[in-house]
Amino acid sequence: MRLGFVGTGFIGSRLASRPLEAGHELFIYDVRREATTKLCELGAQWADSPAAVAEACEGVLPRCATHTKLSRSSGSRREGCSQGCNLAAPSST
Repeated sequence: MRLGFVGTGFIGSRLASRPLEAGHELFIYDVRREATTKLCELGAQWADSPAAVAEACEGVLPRCATHTKLSRSSGSRREGCSQGCNLAAPSST
């Protein structure tokens, strides 16, 4: 499955590594490119924007604060997603 993850900081990078370990193709974005280095070394593919992640994937998992950025960047949560793309917003609350 082609999955996307937006927000790969301290918590996001740990969550995003799981799909890679399970053999999924992963597209990632973070406002701090250096936050994606380890995941890219493990096989994740960098995307230029949250919208680019959404366009490439079947499902996108934005991390907390980046959920708002993804929504704002494309005008709506679903706009910019490839057909059949799902947006799941994980939260700690």
